[in-house]
Amino acid sequence: MITIDDVEYDEEDLTEEAKARVERIQELQKQVHQTLLNYEELQAAMSHHAAKIKEALNVSIQPDEAND
Repeated sequence: MITIDDVEYDEEDLTEEAKARVERIQELQKQVHQTLLNYEELQAAMSHHAAKIKEALNVSIQPDEAND
């Protein structure tokens, strides 16, 4: 069963071209999902590296403050 604009269609009623387009849409949906997962992983990696930079700055600043 395939739903288009809230109307259900039996896959057997679709033309071969329509079936191929449904399959392509499904492939694209998987790619979108994978892209979103990759985006989230990239965001997490950037946050991790930003935190490490802040950590390194705090370590390097603290000894200088002791000399004040």
